[in-house]
Amino acid sequence: MNVSDIISILDSLQKVRRLFWSEDDFKFAFATEIHLKFGKLAEVRLEKRYKDNRDKNSYTDIVVRMNGKNYPIELKYKTVKGSYMDTISKSNTKGEVVELMTHSAVDLGCYAYLKDIERLEYLAKKDTDFERGFAIILTNESLYYRNTAKPSVYD
Repeated sequence: MNVSDIISILDSLQKVRRLFWSEDDFKFAFATEIHLKFGKLAEVRLEKRYKDNRDKNSYTDIVVRMNGKNYPIELKYKTVKGSYMDTISKSNTKGEVVELMTHSAVDLGCYAYLKDIERLEYLAKKDTDFERGFAIILTNESLYYRNTAKPSVYD
């Protein structure tokens, strides 16, 4: 599994859904697309537990196992409040209205995303079957991708 596979999965997913009710909803839909793309070639696990460097339980959102190798995937879904029509959705002929919540505290959201990357880096050192990890953030909050001049907690 490589970056082009992840992009292909995201492309497939956006053809069926563009909005999600929550991060868990996004995680489940993403895992389903992985299964559809790779079928029996991939074992897909959600919230896989492992011991971190402090010997505490940590979790990876998705782990894909293929050809004896592990591909952990961390997902973030940060949104701004609003009602949005997902006309791509097959849930009914008119589409689906998704009510999003505001996650605010963008600096903490960015920090949490960096912690996800740190978790992947730890697994890269610790897991002998680790091949490659991916961290994905999906957002409609422009503060996540606009440059800000103010110092922040994630600096």
